[in-house]
Amino acid sequence: MRRLLVALMVAFALGNTGSASALSVDPGILAAQVDAYWAGQFAAHGLNYTSPSVYVVEGYVDTPCGPTIGGPFYCPADGKIYLVMEGNLSDGGWFVIMAHEWSHYVQDQLGMPFEELQADCVAGATIGNAVAMGWAPGSAYNGALRTAIRGGDDFAFGAPEEELIHGIAGHRSEEFNRGFLEGIGACGALF
Repeated sequence: MRRLLVALMVAFALGNTGSASALSVDPGILAAQVDAYWAGQFAAHGLNYTSPSVYVVEGYVDTPCGPTIGGPFYCPADGKIYLVMEGNLSDGGWFVIMAHEWSHYVQDQLGMPFEELQADCVAGATIGNAVAMGWAPGSAYNGALRTAIRGGDDFAFGAPEEELIHGIAGHRSEEFNRGFLEGIGACGALF
């Protein structure tokens, strides 16, 4: 956990070039909340858990998975989450992005394929847990849901359904809501 927070603080300090208004909640706090959720999930299933490194960046950073020009992502080649500070999102929006990419890290750690809709469901469960624990306000739900919908390929790119990678907005919102309302057990077998 200490490694994660130190890496996050250093990456934020180096990568943030003046867009403090893009995120009013400290990304270290968001990362700590998501990390605590996953540490608890792994412990409940008797599995060892290792925190990912999270890098908060603005603009272009070269990674083993390519440049960070396409928005936030998890890079399986280095096991790091890149939280790219683009756009004007609410704190709930940033929370769902971090939770979604963390879900891909978990899928990778468990040897599972990356399934976008499952990651949306798990992000909903993560945020639902944060609201229930008082770590996030109930208003985080609205911003998170809007961001999940806007991340749909049909909304963002206008791609035909057969070419969709992230799913359509309606499916993404359904999965996010399923996780938020029913918890991680509703998201398909993870463990």
